[in-house]
Order: sequence, then structure tokens, then C-alpha cells
Amino acid sequence: MTSVRSESTVVGQRRPRIDGRNKVTGATRYGADLPRHDVLHARIVPSPYAHARIRSIDTSAAVTVPGVVAVLLARDLPIVGQGMARRYEPLARDEAVFVGQPLALVVAETEAAAEDAVGRV
Repeated sequence: MTSVRSESTVVGQRRPRIDGRNKVTGATRYGADLPRHDVLHARIVPSPYAHARIRSIDTSAAVTVPGVVAVLLARDLPIVGQGMARRYEPLARDEAVFVGQPLALVVAETEAAAEDAVGRV
């Protein structure tokens, strides 16, 4: 039996990528790196409790943060579904049933303003 030896110069050889140096050095620009204007940023206000009845949510301090456009609660959303299923409610309305369940949505002109407002709800 004779072994067949490949004379290929490609298989098993390192080949530098054309865009490799720019990616490694951080010089490559991606779409997410480009500044976007007239875009709003949204952040949810998560429930800190595993199970809690919602009596009220105070948004007064959050709306005073510069750049905040709105703080939305479940009652502000046009819910189209009906029934007892919670899938029709993107924000908790009467009770939170797990930690992290969205209670409110902060909409702001910048990510920083949205994050600041979340901490004030």
C-alpha cells in the first residue's frame, strides 16, 4: 500500500485575513459604531420582588431626568389581547409574579438618561 502525499500549499497553512489587523486593533467601524440621531432609547424597570401586588408606581422623579421623553406603565399601553393570559401584558399591571418582570418602560433621548431614570422609578 502506498500513501498519497498532498502537495497542497493551502490546507493546514495559516492565511492572514484581509480585515484581521483592523479588527484586532479596533480600527474597523461597524454599523453600531456610527452615531444615530433621532433615535430613542428604551429601558425596562424590572420588578425587584418575586411576587408582589402593585399598588402604585411613582414615576415623578424619573420624568424629571433631562432627556426622558416618557415613562410608560401597563395602563398607558393599548393592550389588544383579552383573557387571563399574561402574554397580552408586556408590563405587569396588578401584580409582579417573578423577579425581573417588566413594570415600566423608560423612553429617553440617550442611553444614559434612560438608565438614570430607571433608577428613579
